[in-house]
Amino acid sequence: LENEGKQVPQVGMFYDTSTLSFESPFNRDTSGGKLDLTGSDGKTQFYLTIRDFFSLIPPEHWALWEGHPLVWLHSTESVSSFDEILLPETRGRFSNDFYGKTPWIVASLDWLGAGADWDYRWGGSIQPSYLSVNSIGPGYDESGAMGEPSGSHVRREREEGAFYRNAWERALRSGAPITAIETWNEFHEGTEICPTLEDGNRYLDLTARYAKAFKEDATPKLLPGPFFGEKTAAWPGTRTDSGLSPVRAEDGKFRITESADGLLAELADSYLYFDVDDSFAFATKDPVEATVEFYDLPDRFGKIIIEYDSWARGSNFFGIYKNSEEIPLTGSFQWKTATVQLPDARLANNQNEGADLRIVGPRGIRVRKIELNKTNSTQDEAQ
Repeated sequence: LENEGKQVPQVGMFYDTSTLSFESPFNRDTSGGKLDLTGSDGKTQFYLTIRDFFSLIPPEHWALWEGHPLVWLHSTESVSSFDEILLPETRGRFSNDFYGKTPWIVASLDWLGAGADWDYRWGGSIQPSYLSVNSIGPGYDESGAMGEPSGSHVRREREEGAFYRNAWERALRSGAPITAIETWNEFHEGTEICPTLEDGNRYLDLTARYAKAFKEDATPKLLPGPFFGEKTAAWPGTRTDSGLSPVRAEDGKFRITESADGLLAELADSYLYFDVDDSFAFATKDPVEATVEFYDLPDRFGKIIIEYDSWARGSNFFGIYKNSEEIPLTGSFQWKTATVQLPDARLANNQNEGADLRIVGPRGIRVRKIELNKTNSTQDEAQ
């Protein structure tokens, strides 16, 4: 490219960790072909892939974050185990080999405890996520891929570009410094944004427009919608669209029933997920409190807590499931109301199935209402 007088892109490393399962002196005898990264051999194999990559790229063409070359870790699927010194040791070895430079490591969520600088969730083409970095994509359709076992088909419709636009609109408001796009040309997954016969340059043009807006770093207005400027969102509420909606998830089954006490949600699992309308709160900085009405069971059933998507990266699972204070069960066999604060609430659709919070409690407990209140909505006032 330089010889042709063209601009050379800055290059970071996407570490396809499936390469760790390839035959090498370090994993030849490993059961299942997975590499143990707790021992010196595994750590060496892990590091050498990074060293070799950056040895091939001239330093002036490295993609840097605040002076650190970027390393983007894929999943741990090809790893049998790892420990908390893997990434610090990798940084030290890199520094020795590359004149004091240390890599900035962005890791998939399943590297919990490894010591990454930032975290992301793979699968943004199916469910966008807004964590340390944004992960978004245009949709997903693997129906054309060969050899897929029966029943494995996953699809996320592109909605004529609307799915991608909506993901970008949220990325602009997330506060994250980087947006990663899945993918450029994974045609077999149907996640490509490169020019195609079907869509021409549509997704390339969308990317150019939104990337420009993202880099300009202008603070966008809050997302429009029916709850823009509202101080309260509730389920079931008095409106058809009440700002909070129960979300079905694999680990969050429930049933809705009509009773003399009104509309009830009964937990069939330990979790009851809720989606918060994004026009009420998305990547919010507002103080938020939650009020729950529930039917009180004997104390032997334990307690209720609310786990919510938060900015507190050091909390449960990178802050995606931060705990509220506990709400004890006392055995009164009456409807009770409890209010808890949700400090550092982010509510950016990062929980399972894009939910923002979940009630954690014993199976069979019934919930009559949940309400979120902005206790000092400075964000809305600033708009």
